[in-house]
Amino acid sequence: MKNKWKKIICLGAALIMGMGMLTGCGDNAVNAQEFAAYAKGVNEITIPEEAGIVALGEATHGNKEFQELKLDVFAHLVETTDVRALALEGAFGGCAVANRYILYNDGTAEEAVAKLGFQIYRTDQMLELVEWMHDYNMNAEEGEQVRLYGFDMQRDFESAYLISDFYSLTDAEKAMEYSAKFDTLFDEANHAYEPDKISEAEEIFNQIVADLEEKGAEYAGINEEAYAYALQGAKCMLQDIELQTAGNYSQIRDENMAENVKWIYEREQEVYGAKLMIAGHNGHVAKAVSSAYTNMGFYLHEELGEEYFVIGTDFYKTTCNLPTQDGRADYDFCSDDPLAAAVGGLEGNVYYLDFAEAATSTDLAGVIEKAIPTGSLGESYSPLMEVMKNTYQIRIAPGELYNGMIFVYEATPIAVWDYQQQ
Repeated sequence: MKNKWKKIICLGAALIMGMGMLTGCGDNAVNAQEFAAYAKGVNEITIPEEAGIVALGEATHGNKEFQELKLDVFAHLVETTDVRALALEGAFGGCAVANRYILYNDGTAEEAVAKLGFQIYRTDQMLELVEWMHDYNMNAEEGEQVRLYGFDMQRDFESAYLISDFYSLTDAEKAMEYSAKFDTLFDEANHAYEPDKISEAEEIFNQIVADLEEKGAEYAGINEEAYAYALQGAKCMLQDIELQTAGNYSQIRDENMAENVKWIYEREQEVYGAKLMIAGHNGHVAKAVSSAYTNMGFYLHEELGEEYFVIGTDFYKTTCNLPTQDGRADYDFCSDDPLAAAVGGLEGNVYYLDFAEAATSTDLAGVIEKAIPTGSLGESYSPLMEVMKNTYQIRIAPGELYNGMIFVYEATPIAVWDYQQQ
């Protein structure tokens, strides 16, 4: 009987190991000297002339370094390229309200950060980003200002108020009518629609889209910017309604985010003659499918080709801040990414690798085009993540997903302001 139980225990242990048991970080770095020959600082990133959208991924939502990279990369691109706008994986309407502070000094930086759409953005790092964009604009020459957008639509009730704000400029009666209706539709405390209000909301926003499109020339003549945001905001509200009953939530969300990015990109080109940077999780921005659904970046790459340039990110070691049943807590993980591991042999903690350049190295090319492990942590936690690495790792060749990557050897946790469990 003892032998039987020993066999069962051994078999179970082997099964767990095979599924990806967490045993710490392995010693699997690429040659440090070879890596160092191609590694660059973030301030040395270059993008091809044909790239109109530069996408920056983040391997986790819960680390300071990946939030800091949004500002580091954006500031560098503003200085060295025609990029003049940043679009976040955040609420369209909320980011539009934050943009009023960035462009017009309306409100405060703290109020702007609170509108970005997700609690994970309520951090010192995102405050620094918003303040930098605001301060840049205070000194920018005409036509050189920077702008902030959001391309997500989840529970984005600020988009509704973009509509009532627009109608207050054009039709006071409609402004009062829609404001009153909006007040009955939303349970803002719980970030949800009131029970049994979704069908009514869909009808209202379809009416608004029809009116805005029918009278587009007239409305745009009064205030083009307010009109454009109101119409796109109404469409985002309809996208959110679609998500409430979607059979494949993630699929529908990414399809709609791709459409929203294209709207932002076209607006930046047509109105400002500028390029765009977007920032979201690696899983959304990657130019190839890396999960069970077709992601936003795949759609953008399919349509835009070389106009879409993607920079992924990864950690080697991370202490990541994740939500739990009781709030948020910090957890330790290791990606086992051999490229990220190589950063440990260099002086700094953060380095960029351009894959087109690194492909000239036989050693690095072999790694970039191989299905190596990379880290991928979202906004959720499970105890399984403590013992099974495949719950937070993906194994797809980095060269299929990105044009280059930024590697953080050791990532530290964010601290979310006044986090509230939802």
